Amino acid sequence: MARFLLTGLNYAPEPIGNAPYTVAYAEALAAAGHRVDVVTGYPHYPEWTADRRRLRWTLEESRGVHVHRVPHAVPARPDALGRLWMEASYGLATLPVLARAPCDAAIGVIPTLSGGLAARVAGAVRRRPVGMLVQDLMSAAARHGGVPGASPRIAQAVSAVERRILAGVDVAVVARGFESPVRAAGARAVTFMPNFTTLAIGTTRPREATRERLGLPAEAFVVGYSGNLGFKQDFDTVIAAASLLRDCADLHFLVVGEGSQRDRIAEATASGAMRGVLHPLQPAQEVPAILDASDVLLAPQRPTDVDMSIPSKLTAYFASGRPVVAAASEQSETAAQMHASGGGVVVRPEDPPALADALRALRADAGRRSALGEAGRRYAAEAFDRTRAEARFVAWAETLAASRGR
Repeated sequence: MARFLLTGLNYAPEPIGNAPYTVAYAEALAAAGHRVDVVTGYPHYPEWTADRRRLRWTLEESRGVHVHRVPHAVPARPDALGRLWMEASYGLATLPVLARAPCDAAIGVIPTLSGGLAARVAGAVRRRPVGMLVQDLMSAAARHGGVPGASPRIAQAVSAVERRILAGVDVAVVARGFESPVRAAGARAVTFMPNFTTLAIGTTRPREATRERLGLPAEAFVVGYSGNLGFKQDFDTVIAAASLLRDCADLHFLVVGEGSQRDRIAEATASGAMRGVLHPLQPAQEVPAILDASDVLLAPQRPTDVDMSIPSKLTAYFASGRPVVAAASEQSETAAQMHASGGGVVVRPEDPPALADALRALRADAGRRSALGEAGRRYAAEAFDRTRAEARFVAWAETLAASRGR
């Protein structure tokens, strides 16, 4: 039995982002008979709020995992300075826990820089091997506008810290696009380890009942989106495309989620600029029915979003058996996954007419929608299987712990 220390800001009960994967991998290690301690923050994503009365050092046990929560700042606006302050406060708060938590190997979960730094500190103090699980790269987000307010100087500083975190350690990446920058940062070894779909495939709930609950007409052609409503999601283009589809009286948009773009979307739906409904993030068990209630699913990205991870929503989209329309750069991981799966259509980002044309064409062709949806479902079953993903992570972590003598 080995003792693993995982460090990163996000953990259960956060429903989206990298938290569900960290939870699954930590619990898989525990199920394999290892001692697992996770040093994490308080739930705050994607709403960017936290119950400040509960912000203190706590320890709980969940499914065999020892979860240490530490107090940290939660910015009202998740811009560059707010995020840096949150990262710094979390990093400092981890120090008392790092000093006493058992550890044969430390694993930092990136993109949080402080999670990576905490793992490096634990490894250096204990003289234990260190690994990094890269779910995303903060440097890429800072360079390409994924973090509002990130000046070139801030982006440069973030890149420098990220390179120091990755240098000389074993790194697992969830997307091929991360391999090159991680190697360039000086990682000792890089392992490709794709995530799984977090969606429980299939639902027994009639889609008409779900549509009624969500306020959608039973016979509507529904274009759905479920997930984070943050800066990386280009809803300006979606709203502009919706205005070009006003002649399609049966076409409705269904947007489910939380994030910084929510007010913009609420204004568009309230004014009629985007015909449809907006709902808050739903419990995980409701997501299969929500996706099933849609006819087409959206993945809108900004053109600068080229070397980030595959969005977790995309794996769920494929598993749902619904065709996907992605507005994304051809150089992005999203476009690569779309082409590999055959599960949908890729259009140019920031091009409302192209997005509108793609939706109009799928609305008119039920046979094509069915073929694309089935292709995506088959791809998800093969490429994003949870059991395989967890086994890969456990094997990688056990190899990391066994490298102590090297």
